[in-house]
Amino acid sequence: MNYKNIKVAGSGVLGSQVAYQTAYKGFHV
Repeated sequence: MNYKNIKVAGSGVLGSQVAYQTAYKGFHV
């Protein structure tokens, strides 16, 4: 399964790190 669009719910430390890592890997967040 390949996901290219990622939605992150939550803006805390965990949510921001997930968003940062997925964006860094080339995903659309």
